[in-house]
Amino acid sequence: MDAPSDQLNLLLSLQQIDLAYLQAKKRFDELPQRAQILQIRQKKEQIAAKAQQVLAMREQAEKKIAAIEDEDERLGTKLASLQMSIDQGKGDYRSLEAQTKEMKGQSARREQLMADLEVANQSLEKVLAVARQVAAASEKLNQQEAAAIESFRKDGVDLQQQMARLEAERGETQAQLDPDLLALFRKTAQANAGVGIGVLSGDRCGVCRQPIQDSRMVELRSQAPLARCPHCKRLLVVL
Repeated sequence: MDAPSDQLNLLLSLQQIDLAYLQAKKRFDELPQRAQILQIRQKKEQIAAKAQQVLAMREQAEKKIAAIEDEDERLGTKLASLQMSIDQGKGDYRSLEAQTKEMKGQSARREQLMADLEVANQSLEKVLAVARQVAAASEKLNQQEAAAIESFRKDGVDLQQQMARLEAERGETQAQLDPDLLALFRKTAQANAGVGIGVLSGDRCGVCRQPIQDSRMVELRSQAPLARCPHCKRLLVVL
Protein backbone atom coordinates (compact mmCIF):
# COMPACT_ATOMS: atom_id res chain seq x y z
CA MET A 1 0.00 0.00 0.00
CA ASP A 2 1.50 3.28 -1.06
CA ALA A 3 1.91 6.02 1.56
CA PRO A 4 4.49 8.79 1.85
CA SER A 5 6.98 8.44 4.66
CA ASP A 6 5.78 11.61 6.36
CA GLN A 7 2.25 10.17 6.47
CA LEU A 8 3.54 6.93 7.97
CA ASN A 9 5.42 8.86 10.61
CA LEU A 10 2.26 10.81 11.40
CA LEU A 11 0.30 7.57 11.76
CA LEU A 12 2.88 6.16 14.14
CA SER A 13 2.86 9.38 16.11
CA LEU A 14 -0.93 9.31 16.22
CA GLN A 15 -0.83 5.75 17.51
CA GLN A 16 1.50 6.78 20.35
CA ILE A 17 -0.77 9.72 21.19
CA ASP A 18 -3.82 7.44 21.27
CA LEU A 19 -2.10 4.93 23.52
CA ALA A 20 -0.87 7.63 25.88
CA TYR A 21 -4.38 9.08 26.04
CA LEU A 22 -5.94 5.69 26.77
CA GLN A 23 -3.42 5.04 29.53
CA ALA A 24 -4.04 8.45 31.09
CA LYS A 25 -7.81 7.98 30.90
CA LYS A 26 -7.54 4.52 32.45
CA ARG A 27 -5.50 5.91 35.33
CA PHE A 28 -8.04 8.73 35.71
CA ASP A 29 -11.01 6.35 35.69
CA GLU A 30 -9.30 4.07 38.20
CA LEU A 31 -8.45 6.76 40.73
CA PRO A 32 -9.44 5.23 44.09
CA GLN A 33 -11.37 8.34 45.06
CA ARG A 34 -13.97 7.60 42.38
CA ALA A 35 -14.98 4.33 44.06
CA GLN A 36 -14.77 6.02 47.46
CA ILE A 37 -17.09 8.84 46.38
CA LEU A 38 -19.57 6.35 44.90
CA GLN A 39 -19.54 4.31 48.11
CA ILE A 40 -20.06 7.41 50.25
CA ARG A 41 -22.99 8.52 48.10
CA GLN A 42 -24.59 5.11 48.39
CA LYS A 43 -24.28 5.36 52.17
CA LYS A 44 -25.76 8.87 52.03
CA GLU A 45 -28.79 7.49 50.22
CA GLN A 46 -29.22 4.88 52.95
CA ILE A 47 -28.85 7.53 55.65
CA ALA A 48 -31.39 9.75 53.87
CA ALA A 49 -33.88 6.86 53.82
CA LYS A 50 -33.23 6.25 57.52
CA ALA A 51 -33.74 9.95 58.22
CA GLN A 52 -37.16 9.80 56.55
CA GLN A 53 -38.12 6.82 58.72
CA VAL A 54 -36.97 8.61 61.87
CA LEU A 55 -38.88 11.75 60.85
CA ALA A 56 -42.06 9.71 60.44
CA MET A 57 -41.49 8.12 63.87
CA ARG A 58 -40.90 11.54 65.43
CA GLU A 59 -44.07 12.96 63.91
CA GLN A 60 -46.05 9.96 65.16
CA ALA A 61 -44.60 10.29 68.68
CA GLU A 62 -45.26 14.05 68.80
CA LYS A 63 -48.80 13.50 67.52
CA LYS A 64 -49.42 10.96 70.29
CA ILE A 65 -48.08 13.34 72.95
CA ALA A 66 -50.22 16.17 71.59
CA ALA A 67 -53.32 13.92 71.72
CA ILE A 68 -52.59 12.96 75.33
CA GLU A 69 -52.03 16.58 76.34
CA ASP A 70 -55.23 17.67 74.57
CA GLU A 71 -57.27 14.99 76.35
CA ASP A 72 -55.66 15.87 79.68
CA GLU A 73 -56.52 19.52 79.15
CA ARG A 74 -60.15 18.64 78.42
CA LEU A 75 -60.29 16.43 81.51
CA GLY A 76 -58.79 19.19 83.62
CA THR A 77 -61.46 21.60 82.44
CA LYS A 78 -64.15 19.01 83.11
CA LEU A 79 -62.84 18.26 86.61
CA ALA A 80 -62.70 21.94 87.48
CA SER A 81 -66.30 22.32 86.39
CA LEU A 82 -67.40 19.31 88.42
CA GLN A 83 -65.51 20.51 91.49
CA MET A 84 -67.09 23.93 91.22
CA SER A 85 -70.54 22.35 90.96
CA ILE A 86 -69.88 20.19 94.01
CA ASP A 87 -68.47 23.11 96.01
CA GLN A 88 -71.54 25.19 95.22
CA GLY A 89 -73.78 22.31 96.33
CA LYS A 90 -75.82 22.36 93.16
CA GLY A 91 -78.22 19.52 92.62
CA ASP A 92 -79.59 16.89 94.98
CA TYR A 93 -77.76 14.16 96.81
CA ARG A 94 -77.90 11.73 93.92
CA SER A 95 -76.60 14.37 91.54
CA LEU A 96 -73.69 15.21 93.84
CA GLU A 97 -72.91 11.52 94.25
CA ALA A 98 -72.85 11.05 90.47
CA GLN A 99 -70.62 14.07 90.04
CA THR A 100 -68.24 12.79 92.72
CA LYS A 101 -68.13 9.38 91.04
CA GLU A 102 -67.47 11.01 87.67
CA MET A 103 -64.66 13.05 89.19
CA LYS A 104 -63.02 9.91 90.49
CA GLY A 105 -63.26 8.33 87.04
CA GLN A 106 -61.90 11.44 85.37
CA SER A 107 -59.06 11.66 87.90
CA ALA A 108 -58.16 8.03 87.32
CA ARG A 109 -58.14 8.69 83.59
CA ARG A 110 -55.82 11.69 84.10
CA GLU A 111 -53.44 9.54 86.11
CA GLN A 112 -53.39 7.00 83.29
CA LEU A 113 -52.81 9.80 80.80
CA MET A 114 -49.81 11.01 82.83
CA ALA A 115 -48.37 7.51 82.76
CA ASP A 116 -49.02 7.31 79.02
CA LEU A 117 -47.45 10.72 78.57
CA GLU A 118 -44.29 9.64 80.37
CA VAL A 119 -44.00 6.58 78.14
CA ALA A 120 -44.65 8.69 75.03
CA ASN A 121 -42.01 11.22 76.07
CA GLN A 122 -39.52 8.43 76.65
CA SER A 123 -40.30 7.05 73.20
CA LEU A 124 -39.86 10.49 71.66
CA GLU A 125 -36.52 10.93 73.39
CA LYS A 126 -35.34 7.63 71.93
CA VAL A 127 -36.45 8.76 68.48
CA LEU A 128 -34.67 12.10 68.94
CA ALA A 129 -31.51 10.26 70.00
CA VAL A 130 -31.64 8.21 66.80
CA ALA A 131 -32.29 11.39 64.83
CA ARG A 132 -29.16 12.95 66.33
CA GLN A 133 -27.16 9.86 65.40
CA VAL A 134 -28.49 9.96 61.85
CA ALA A 135 -27.69 13.69 61.56
CA ALA A 136 -24.17 13.09 62.87
CA ALA A 137 -23.66 10.22 60.43
CA SER A 138 -24.93 12.37 57.58
CA GLU A 139 -22.60 15.22 58.51
CA LYS A 140 -19.66 12.83 58.75
CA LEU A 141 -20.44 11.44 55.29
CA ASN A 142 -20.70 14.98 53.91
CA GLN A 143 -17.24 15.74 55.27
CA GLN A 144 -15.85 12.48 53.88
CA GLU A 145 -17.39 13.20 50.48
CA ALA A 146 -15.97 16.72 50.40
CA ALA A 147 -12.51 15.43 51.32
CA ALA A 148 -12.68 12.66 48.71
CA ILE A 149 -13.79 15.11 46.01
CA GLU A 150 -10.98 17.50 46.89
CA SER A 151 -8.46 14.66 46.81
CA PHE A 152 -9.90 13.47 43.49
CA ARG A 153 -9.58 16.92 41.99
CA LYS A 154 -6.02 17.25 43.27
CA ASP A 155 -4.87 13.86 41.99
CA GLY A 156 -6.88 14.04 38.79
CA VAL A 157 -5.88 17.51 37.64
CA ASP A 158 -2.52 16.38 36.25
CA LEU A 159 -4.16 13.54 34.36
CA GLN A 160 -6.87 15.84 33.04
CA GLN A 161 -4.26 18.31 31.84
CA GLN A 162 -2.32 15.47 30.23
CA MET A 163 -5.43 14.23 28.43
CA ALA A 164 -6.24 17.74 27.24
CA ARG A 165 -2.72 18.15 25.88
CA LEU A 166 -2.89 14.77 24.13
CA GLU A 167 -6.26 15.63 22.62
CA ALA A 168 -4.79 18.82 21.21
CA GLU A 169 -1.81 16.92 19.79
CA ARG A 170 -4.16 14.34 18.31
CA GLY A 171 -6.18 17.02 16.59
CA GLU A 172 -3.07 18.63 15.11
CA THR A 173 -1.72 15.28 13.91
CA GLN A 174 -5.00 14.15 12.38
CA ALA A 175 -5.29 17.44 10.52
CA GLN A 176 -2.06 16.63 8.68
CA LEU A 177 -3.10 13.11 7.65
CA ASP A 178 -4.73 12.07 4.41
CA PRO A 179 -8.46 11.59 5.23
CA ASP A 180 -8.64 8.16 3.60
CA LEU A 181 -5.52 6.96 5.40
CA LEU A 182 -6.83 8.33 8.70
CA ALA A 183 -10.18 6.59 8.20
CA LEU A 184 -8.40 3.31 7.46
CA PHE A 185 -6.29 3.67 10.59
CA ARG A 186 -9.29 4.49 12.78
CA LYS A 187 -11.29 1.54 11.46
CA THR A 188 -8.37 -0.81 12.06
CA ALA A 189 -7.69 0.58 15.53
CA GLN A 190 -11.34 0.24 16.50
CA ALA A 191 -11.25 -3.44 15.59
CA ASN A 192 -8.02 -4.01 17.50
CA ALA A 193 -8.39 -2.54 20.99
CA GLY A 194 -7.19 0.89 19.91
CA VAL A 195 -3.95 -0.27 18.28
CA GLY A 196 -4.22 0.08 14.52
CA ILE A 197 -0.63 0.15 13.31
CA GLY A 198 2.78 -1.32 14.06
CA VAL A 199 6.20 -1.70 12.48
CA LEU A 200 7.59 -4.89 10.98
CA SER A 201 10.38 -6.06 13.25
CA GLY A 202 12.56 -8.69 11.56
CA ASP A 203 10.16 -11.45 10.65
CA ARG A 204 7.54 -10.53 13.26
CA CYS A 205 4.67 -8.10 13.59
CA GLY A 206 5.74 -5.34 15.95
CA VAL A 207 2.36 -5.47 17.73
CA CYS A 208 1.14 -9.07 17.98
CA ARG A 209 4.73 -10.44 17.77
CA GLN A 210 3.61 -13.39 15.66
CA PRO A 211 6.30 -14.69 13.24
CA ILE A 212 5.57 -14.25 9.55
CA GLN A 213 6.45 -17.03 7.15
CA ASP A 214 8.85 -16.35 4.30
CA SER A 215 6.13 -16.62 1.64
CA ARG A 216 4.03 -14.06 3.47
CA MET A 217 7.09 -11.90 4.03
CA VAL A 218 7.66 -11.64 0.31
CA GLU A 219 4.06 -10.54 -0.14
CA LEU A 220 4.36 -7.97 2.66
CA ARG A 221 7.51 -6.47 1.21
CA SER A 222 5.82 -6.21 -2.15
CA GLN A 223 3.15 -4.06 -0.48
CA ALA A 224 5.71 -1.80 1.22
CA PRO A 225 5.74 0.68 2.74
CA LEU A 226 2.33 -0.15 4.27
CA ALA A 227 0.81 -3.63 4.49
CA ARG A 228 -1.35 -5.66 6.86
CA CYS A 229 -0.22 -8.23 9.39
CA PRO A 230 -1.52 -11.62 8.24
CA HIS A 231 -2.21 -12.54 11.88
CA CYS A 232 -3.75 -9.55 13.69
CA LYS A 233 -4.77 -7.64 10.53
CA ARG A 234 -3.28 -4.40 11.82
CA LEU A 235 -1.57 -1.97 9.46
CA LEU A 236 2.13 -2.75 9.30
CA VAL A 237 4.86 -0.35 8.29
CA VAL A 238 7.39 -2.27 6.18
CA LEU A 239 10.70 -0.47 6.06
